[in-house]
Amino acid sequence: MSAEGNAPGVLTPEHPFIQSVVREIRRVYGDRLVSIAVLGSVARRTARPDSDVDLFLVVEGLPEGRRARIESFDPVERGLAPEIAALDDARFVAGLLDSFASRDCDFTDGP
Repeated sequence: MSAEGNAPGVLTPEHPFIQSVVREIRRVYGDRLVSIAVLGSVARRTARPDSDVDLFLVVEGLPEGRRARIESFDPVERGLAPEIAALDDARFVAGLLDSFASRDCDFTDGP
């Protein structure tokens, strides 16, 4: 176990890959990026080598529709392709969450 309590080779918020993700998101979305948060096991420092990376982004001016929002994230994943391949080679799972909602989205269960 490392000083942070994780086994060696797992993602933490300070891992260089997470820092690359944040930089790439900032590059792609620029001034439209309002906020970014790392969630889930990486944020809790309980990630395993097969854990994915859960992100919550607040971005202004996203296109309408889930598919179009997911496609707006494609440049981020393309920009991270070398890092993702390196993690795959090191037996990490570097999946990124593909759920998008608009800034004015209502997160309630009802209509």
